[in-house]
Amino acid sequence: MDYFDHMATMYSYESFRHQLQVSSLQFFEMSSPTYPGFLFLSDEINEIRLYFDQADQRRYKWVGPLESRDGSLSVHVRAVVSSGDTEVWKDFVIKRPLENGIRCFEDECQRLQELSGSHLVQQVSLPLNPLDQPLPNPQSPDKFYEWGGQIYASGTGSYAIPYLVLEYLENGTLGDLIRKARQERVTLPNLLLWGLFRCLIHASAEMVGVNQGAKRQGRNFIHPCFTLDNVMVGKYYPHTIDHRISPILKVANFGRPSLDESPAFGVNEAVALGENLMAVGMIMQCSIAVTDNENDHYRETRWFRFRTASNEGFETFATLLSPGRRDGLDKKKGDLPFPWLDQMLRYIVCKLTAVNAAQRQSLSLPTLLHCTSWALSRATRDDLDNVHKLLSRLLETPM
Repeated sequence: MDYFDHMATMYSYESFRHQLQVSSLQFFEMSSPTYPGFLFLSDEINEIRLYFDQADQRRYKWVGPLESRDGSLSVHVRAVVSSGDTEVWKDFVIKRPLENGIRCFEDECQRLQELSGSHLVQQVSLPLNPLDQPLPNPQSPDKFYEWGGQIYASGTGSYAIPYLVLEYLENGTLGDLIRKARQERVTLPNLLLWGLFRCLIHASAEMVGVNQGAKRQGRNFIHPCFTLDNVMVGKYYPHTIDHRISPILKVANFGRPSLDESPAFGVNEAVALGENLMAVGMIMQCSIAVTDNENDHYRETRWFRFRTASNEGFETFATLLSPGRRDGLDKKKGDLPFPWLDQMLRYIVCKLTAVNAAQRQSLSLPTLLHCTSWALSRATRDDLDNVHKLLSRLLETPM
């Protein structure tokens, strides 16, 4: 039994869980012929589509639904926008709440006003948004809503349900990439892992507000659900050191599923950054192990000892990366889980997911960024070619 068969046996329930998610196209294919994978949501999707189907088709295009999770529905549309002296087609995401996700949606709207950064999905404007215009050909209402204390009839005036217009990233989520790698029975090379890691570090810093000038109201934000499927995968920027190796990653979905949870703000910078980076450590462990089973690893810990001058040892949640022996690592490299893994990256991921918060916070942001820069600077032309060939198999729209 090889590694991938072993993981399939260990986490077979995970594949079943993903089949049950509303975003699984295959499971619900028979349930909604019009929109496979979106059980019970055809009416909500059609209400948005109607506005784009009746808009000027030379400037607007309906593409289709994207996902339904955390009490919201997202769809993909295209519009013509100005770019310098020319006009080009640009992709957008329309996100609206469902009945069970209104508070989470309102919380995300507030967060988007407070947070900014190149590694965070941003709210954008859609020129002459068809949803803001009355329908050219109104339909007889077949559905009524009570929204904001008023009765709303679908298919009549402008779209009355609150929504967000967000930037679109063309390669799905990091979870999609990991699941595709597992399906293809491949592991991600060290160079690619370092590139993804650097993006996630930047996103963590941007949520906290580090190096963003004057103090913002949105500083020290702890993402309520920083997971593989809330990290979006964009495109390459070949002339930058960060994204010539791996595509840009952007964190999304900032609303708290329950407003009864602890406030997202109000902690100090070190605590907030440490919490976000711990989530990054768990994401990196899953990326290394090619598994999307993140939460299960919080149920146990292992002892990790790294061969340094101080012979440092600590308890970590990175159970897949540590042999768990208190007497240190064996001299034989083959005894390590994932023996091909860069040992510096192994140490950092184990340290970011240490049980003791003070040990997690001992890795400073400048140190982490310096390590990633050093690792990425070693890339050769062959390394880049190998990474790009792999990603051409795993990404929806490769470079």
